[in-house]
Amino acid sequence: MRALAVLVGASLLLSAPAANPAGAEPRPQGAGLIHADDFESGGGEARRGSGFRWSGRAFVAPSTERARSGRRSLKFRFGDLGAKAVTEQSRAQLNFTFPAVPEVWLEWYAYYPDGTEGIPGVGAYEHGTDTPDNNKVLRIYADGHYSSAPEWGASSVAVANGAGGSSRLRLDYFPGNSHDNWLPKRRQEQPSYIDLRRDRGRWVQLRFYGRKATQGRADGVLRYWKDGRLMSESTTLALYDPTRTHDHFSAGYLYGAANSGFPRATAVYVDDFKMYRSDPGWR
Repeated sequence: MRALAVLVGASLLLSAPAANPAGAEPRPQGAGLIHADDFESGGGEARRGSGFRWSGRAFVAPSTERARSGRRSLKFRFGDLGAKAVTEQSRAQLNFTFPAVPEVWLEWYAYYPDGTEGIPGVGAYEHGTDTPDNNKVLRIYADGHYSSAPEWGASSVAVANGAGGSSRLRLDYFPGNSHDNWLPKRRQEQPSYIDLRRDRGRWVQLRFYGRKATQGRADGVLRYWKDGRLMSESTTLALYDPTRTHDHFSAGYLYGAANSGFPRATAVYVDDFKMYRSDPGWR
């Protein structure tokens, strides 16, 4: 099971940005944009000159079934519990690389079906009950150095061990002075991710920020926002590479291993992805 670091911090409600006209590239917010993608071109084109690249798609494809802006989004397809031994159950994943940076901001919108969409093979999203129950949402690391410091990311977990339905979100990280860690350990202190009563059947805004630590110090930072509200924050993480050979971030992936399984075949739709190398002004 992967690590996490979550300290619940103060929150401030922000308004979500307005949707873009059909076919328009998502409007940048602030300076330092590395990449913006509304997937209208058919599923992940590199922004000219940015050095960003999508790669290694597994059970991910452009779709017109749901879209926040324009006509298309990316569909991450997951099988039901009976298909857990099949690759698609655990590897609906999209990889990417980008120029090396010491800190990075990411934003995208995710749609979790409520079952009323009438899309063949896509049932209502619900966190499964199998253990371990951590389902990957995001991973950020140095290209070529997966599962080693200063990697960080996010996973969804069931509200309670062995319980299906709604889920919480934990921030995972590999510190430079030990093996993987997370704070707090208590699941009931982890913030909301997908609440079945409020979050299915709509576009949920997700934002993440990670900054590596100074060598030998615990001053790394991780933050998670949901719908513009700061949900989790940790500012005392030993998030550095003790070998000094890959002390940066330059690769990652969206979603991936769904260890909990799902009670029915479902999907997650992603639209209006953005990545920044400098602060876009989130609070």
